[in-house]
Amino acid sequence: MAKAKKIDAAEAAQETDPKAGHTFKLDKKQYRYVLPKFVMPGIGVRTALEACTDDTKYDELGGKTLNEYLVEVKSSVVEEA
Repeated sequence: MAKAKKIDAAEAAQETDPKAGHTFKLDKKQYRYVLPKFVMPGIGVRTALEACTDDTKYDELGGKTLNEYLVEVKSSVVEEA
């Protein structure tokens, strides 16, 4: 019998509602994640839901959060909503 795959809450929400939690505000502007999952070099794979709620300032990103960094570098992973 196949083993059931364990999924966390972020993945479960993503599967039921692909738009859930994919937006965030930064400097009075609303942004939306275009991709549900992406890779941050030096940090690893993140889902849009994880990134939206992650307030960690990463040394690898110059002391910025994922959201701050992606907006600053004009990444194709996020767009203004």
